[in-house]
Amino acid sequence: MRVGGLIGRGTSPLVDAVLLVFVILITTGAVAFFVFGVGFPEPSPISSLSFKGLEDGDDTFYISNDGGVSLPV
Repeated sequence: MRVGGLIGRGTSPLVDAVLLVFVILITTGAVAFFVFGVGFPEPSPISSLSFKGLEDGDDTFYISNDGGVSLPV
């Protein structure tokens, strides 16, 4: 059977091969992304802070670290 000057059965394996390569590349990329690209995030540091001197009219206020991770100043 001739379709548009080409033999009909000769075009199907080429399309199948291209689609197969495309599916393999997409699957490989997705697997590589999940294996190498997704990591577990670091837990956030936890500190307990208290604030003093925040009333109206105060010129100075104090922040103290009551426990947890030390914070850089």
